[in-house]
Amino acid sequence: MKRLKIGVIGCGAIGSELARSIETRFFDKATLEAVYEIDEERAKNFVSKLKYIPQLCNLEDLVDKVDLVIEAASLTVVPEVLRLAIEKGKDILVLSVGGLFGQEELMKEAEAKGVQIHIPSGAIGGMDAVKAAHIGGIKSIQLETIKPPMSYDGAPYVINEGIDLSKIDKETVLFEGSAEEAIKGFPRNINVSAILSFCGLGQKKTKVKIVASPDTKWNSHEVTLEGTFGRFKARADNLPLESNPKTSALSPLSAIALLRQILSNFKVGS
Repeated sequence: MKRLKIGVIGCGAIGSELARSIETRFFDKATLEAVYEIDEERAKNFVSKLKYIPQLCNLEDLVDKVDLVIEAASLTVVPEVLRLAIEKGKDILVLSVGGLFGQEELMKEAEAKGVQIHIPSGAIGGMDAVKAAHIGGIKSIQLETIKPPMSYDGAPYVINEGIDLSKIDKETVLFEGSAEEAIKGFPRNINVSAILSFCGLGQKKTKVKIVASPDTKWNSHEVTLEGTFGRFKARADNLPLESNPKTSALSPLSAIALLRQILSNFKVGS
């Protein structure tokens, strides 16, 4: 059986977890063929710890060499990576899902050329139910995210509004608005809102509330939905990822689970 050649873009917390999983969990079905990381020293340090050393490439060479591209870098790189994947007819797994906002034309082009775009469920649960509800009709959908205050450190919205996270001493609503606005204000904190948007009503109609609480140790995401079928609510209380507290521990596991599904002929769930 031919093993799938995979390239990983980004050697951060999630990209590193995926790369390690490819050479351990999925060794019989896939190879980590190439890696791209803007920080060359970080890339060299990471690949040196792997058992099977992948090639360090620029973006275009990486896409050339592989069957599946995994983007695990940032929102800003998504359009370029997607464009290259489409040009070269390569499937892509996107982790910085908010980077797909505004890329509708590229996504249509991918569909026309048969390029598969894979998106994991991330740090929230119930996306199979949201997709099913969307078939029947969704009336309203909201995401509420609660994290420790310093998890939002560096977010553009926090900086622009002059919010002093160190002075938050009780549960405080930082933001309420659409998923589209949330991604712009909190690009490293609220990727789950983009995932929810693509499963349901889209980025403008998906409502998001972002809360800072000094009393929690969790990164919590609660989805509330009303549809023609009835009501649905799902909540995930994640521990922060040890290597990156802005990310929930379930996020890399979700991406690994999606990769397992891509590599398997047995698929469960919608």
